[in-house]
Amino acid sequence: NPNEMMCDGQCIDVMENNDNCGSCGNVCNWKDKGFPKIGSCVDGDCLPTFYPCFTQDDGLVNCDEMCASFGETCADNACDNNTHVYTNSMAICSSGVVGGQSPLDCGSPIPWLGDWVGCCCTQ
Repeated sequence: NPNEMMCDGQCIDVMENNDNCGSCGNVCNWKDKGFPKIGSCVDGDCLPTFYPCFTQDDGLVNCDEMCASFGETCADNACDNNTHVYTNSMAICSSGVVGGQSPLDCGSPIPWLGDWVGCCCTQ
């Protein structure tokens, strides 16, 4: 199979393996919480995913700024048709796709409907 590579002694399809996406050891930040297309490996590339959460006190006003702080680019509505997630719990926000979700574009100000916000970014 032309999509397979030997990774740690195993033959792996690098076109859809979240731990070896596109090449051995390229791990996708995949948060399978009922949304398999957020952060998973598709055609050898990691899809956009929600990044760690931040608070309003961090001073970032939109997802463009937040993603840039991780060296990534915001992905408008690319995480199950959403740009950001919000909740009142850091532990829950860090666990993946939770709380409310919003299809606002990356440059729109965060509406701060919860204490913690995570944005959809490239990886």
